[in-house]
Amino acid sequence: MIEIIKKLFHEAGYIVEEIQPEFESNIEHLSFFAKVTKEDRFDFFLVIELKEVKIVESILQKVVDKYFEYIVETNHEQGIDKNLSLLILLQEDSVQLENKLNTFVYDLEEDPYDFKKYVLSYTKEQFSLVEKQIKNEDSFTNVFQQIIQNKEMFSEFKSPSNKEACLIYDLISKCFIKLHFLTMEIDTLKLSNLENEIENELTVYQLEIRDKIISFESKDEMNLELLLEKLEVVEEGE
Repeated sequence: MIEIIKKLFHEAGYIVEEIQPEFESNIEHLSFFAKVTKEDRFDFFLVIELKEVKIVESILQKVVDKYFEYIVETNHEQGIDKNLSLLILLQEDSVQLENKLNTFVYDLEEDPYDFKKYVLSYTKEQFSLVEKQIKNEDSFTNVFQQIIQNKEMFSEFKSPSNKEACLIYDLISKCFIKLHFLTMEIDTLKLSNLENEIENELTVYQLEIRDKIISFESKDEMNLELLLEKLEVVEEGE
């Protein structure tokens, strides 16, 4: 999964660096550091993929602390300590997190210290399904956009099931939530023209009434007597 996330960062214009600080850890993991430092963008991400689900929180916190120290010491951009986010990729056995793991994820994401923290959890099956979707594709971002805008897959996702479409959409939607640079692109050309639709539903008489009402130059003119005169409901001066 980490390779998919890495490519998404590449496609979003981030510089991706392989890092592996030298410290002893009982937690098997992979990691990379991504940054973008432009006039209009200033963002840093540490991504860690954990190879096991049964994690002792105190040990994981030591790993996080070591990474934080390493990144701050080796990167000299001003404000990096305030603009650094941590994304943990966590493979689980089932879609539903166990209560203990659910609590761990919540506590980690709500912890205000060092990093803004995010946890992306997924199953091995979900990863395999998404991997098939992006196979031989040049742009993973485009594939993700197509999936997140797929109405049929969204309907499957809204109806609790174990169908492949539901599992794929669940993971893709999580990526959009956790990675703020992934934004849903809406094709405005496919959106209907609401004004035209309304006009097509109105009769000629109703259109005339509408035009008379909107002909008032300001809302101050909008009083009942003038309105009735404008609509020719009563004659002027009555």
